[in-house]
Amino acid sequence: MGLTQISTAGVKDDAVTASKLPANSVGASELADNAVDTAAIAADAVTGAKIADDAIDSEHLVDGSIDTAHIGADQITGAKIADDAIDSEHIVDGSIDTAHIAADQITAAKIADDVINSEHIAAGAVDLEHMSSESVDEDNLKISNAGTNGQYLQKQSGNTGGLTWADVSAGPGKNALINGGMQVAQRATNQVTTNSAINTYGPLDRWRTFGGPMGFTISQVTDATSYPNTHYALKAHRTANNTQEYDLGVVQSIETINSLPFAGKQCTFSFRAKVGANFSGPSSVLKAAIFTGTGTNENPVGMTGQASTVIDKTVSTTATKYSITHTIPSSTTQITCGVYYQCRGTAGAEDWFEVTDCQFELGSSATDFEYRDYGSEFARCQRYYQSRRIGTETNYYPHQAGSASFYLRTEMLPVQMRAVPTYTYNGDLTLGVIGGTRMSEDTSSIYWNSAGTDGYMYILSWLNGSSGTQGGEIFNLSAEI
Repeated sequence: MGLTQISTAGVKDDAVTASKLPANSVGASELADNAVDTAAIAADAVTGAKIADDAIDSEHLVDGSIDTAHIGADQITGAKIADDAIDSEHIVDGSIDTAHIAADQITAAKIADDVINSEHIAAGAVDLEHMSSESVDEDNLKISNAGTNGQYLQKQSGNTGGLTWADVSAGPGKNALINGGMQVAQRATNQVTTNSAINTYGPLDRWRTFGGPMGFTISQVTDATSYPNTHYALKAHRTANNTQEYDLGVVQSIETINSLPFAGKQCTFSFRAKVGANFSGPSSVLKAAIFTGTGTNENPVGMTGQASTVIDKTVSTTATKYSITHTIPSSTTQITCGVYYQCRGTAGAEDWFEVTDCQFELGSSATDFEYRDYGSEFARCQRYYQSRRIGTETNYYPHQAGSASFYLRTEMLPVQMRAVPTYTYNGDLTLGVIGGTRMSEDTSSIYWNSAGTDGYMYILSWLNGSSGTQGGEIFNLSAEI
């Protein structure tokens, strides 16, 4: 029987089974609201395409159901991470770099013990404020140079707080130079040196002029303010209007027997100096020099195998201490120290330099000047030069023996000289009968008989059978190098 229309009422309950419905015949309009429940949905039937955008919220998700595979790249932003949610196990080793560490976040509590090494500390970053008491011990103290056995730690010149290894200088007697304080002047108070007298000694003991022929004056000056140690200095003063352009200076040679201990060692020559307002040395330079040689007590600036180190020192009108350091060659047998300048142009009225506190010692830096009392320094000078005055016009009466016309006298020296001395004589002897008319005596009547390093003998002759002499003699004895 053919049916054209069956109403809902004509269909029995549960009569329409799945087999009665053709495929794809039930659309949205045939479904009642909320008619599709969980049981009606087949497994895996709800695909991504079936879920509307923004339809799934937190209540739809089973706890722990979102795993790594379901999180898109770069989707976990800072806003999605709860406070204090990330712990050490969530962080990949080495993943936190400098850019991800906020300023001032690395506190002492975050730094493990013994992890900071020298490469982590900026140069100069550790100052005294950041060093605990006694934190720098012997193992951690850093010195500017490598020491050798027998040296000691010394403050570095011009570097406050710095230390350096230095050779031990002797205490008393460390200074190998004699009359470095310029106290002793046995010759004349003032000596004018002409062209022919360059490279000679005087007037200050042990100091020899050095340079080329020109007019200049060497003198002893006193200045307690500039030279507080001895109050004395040597002044080398170029004659005003002099136009000769040579070197001008002074040197002192150390006797061979006293030079030998310095061979092969680092030594320092220091001095105190100032110059005049018209000092003509180019660029205000005073040259400090150490000469060495391999001869024995030779010309101080003409030694066998002579070598030198010469350092320019920029000087001023204010007295200042200067020094140079030099390693003395191991073959050295004679040492000379000195200062000089190159005279240039026409000399003004104040073209001069003054020098004192001269010291030559073992070590890599200058120490305080060794002051020696006048008596000690005078005796040292007498080894090289002695000015011997015998008697005066009022108290010296050598008596003639019988009718002889000569008088033989022997003098012992207070200090043994370096070598048998040469001599010059000047005096004020007057001869004649005691109580009668006297006649002057001169050098031609003094005869040098013999001499040694510890004394000398001379003969005094006179005319007309005089029975006595009155007056005194001065013998200048030199054993200079």
